[in-house]
Amino acid sequence: MKRLRIIVADDESIIRMGLRTMLSTLGHEALLAADGREALHLARTANADLAILDIQMPLTNGLEAAKTIARKHPMPIIILTAYGQQDLIEKAVQLPIQGYLIKPVNEKDLAAAIGIAMARFEETQTSLREKREATRQSRSAQNHRSGARGFDAAGPNRRRSISIDPAPGP
Repeated sequence: MKRLRIIVADDESIIRMGLRTMLSTLGHEALLAADGREALHLARTANADLAILDIQMPLTNGLEAAKTIARKHPMPIIILTAYGQQDLIEKAVQLPIQGYLIKPVNEKDLAAAIGIAMARFEETQTSLREKREATRQSRSAQNHRSGARGFDAAGPNRRRSISIDPAPGP
């Protein structure tokens, strides 16, 4: 796997440092954020390849940050939490995330989650590109067929002007 630039957002510095060490061992670069706002800033500015976001953070929580990142700066997202609470899992499932890790995280689980997240994200992006291309081709074909039948862009209700020659005078 290529070297990835990974946003790690967690309000606990010990967790951030531990993840940074594991990511470094795996050959990746960790971009650290103490809260969701910092994670959003990094998503905008750091050209990151993936984000690992804790659910419970100050200012902007991980679920809200995940929504914004997915919409504005699409990249694979893994949610990280110390909670196995069903309501948080259900909220996370509703988001465009590619993985879910429960703390404490070990290097083996982290590596697997990153690999799966990258693959799922690429599958999703490929599917979206194919759908956009099919839509574009369908519209192009419809426009071509419309033009072949003498399509009138002004529509059936356009006004037509008629010129009348004035009658010759006496």
